[in-house]
Amino acid sequence: MQFVAKEEKRVKDLFGDAKKRAQRRRAYYDSKLGDPMQLLRVSGKATKLVTNPESYSFNEDPKNLMPWASDPAIKIDRFDGRALLDYLPTETPAMVDSGLRMERDEDGIGDELRFER
Repeated sequence: MQFVAKEEKRVKDLFGDAKKRAQRRRAYYDSKLGDPMQLLRVSGKATKLVTNPESYSFNEDPKNLMPWASDPAIKIDRFDGRALLDYLPTETPAMVDSGLRMERDEDGIGDELRFER
C-alpha cells in the first residue's frame, strides 16, 4: 500500500509539473507573438509612371480580356488576381438534385456543408 501511494503521489506531481510547464511555455509564446496585426508587413517603393500608348491599347482591347469566373459579364486581364480566386456557386445542380436549397434548409446541414466546401 505504501508503494502504491508513493507512485500515485509521484505521478500526480509529474502531471502537475507538466501542466505548470505547459502554462509557462504558453505564456512565453503568447508574449513573443503579441498582436497578429503586428506581424503583417507591407512594403513598397515609388515608381515612375511611364505612359505607353501601345501597352494601354493592348491591355484595354476587349479581345485580350477574359471573362471572370464569378460574373462572365465582367472582363478581366488574364494576369488579374481575381482569376486566381475560387468561385463557389451558391446553388449547384447537385444541390438542386439532392433537394438541398439555400432558402429551404431545416436541419442546418447545408450551412455546415457550405462551410466545409
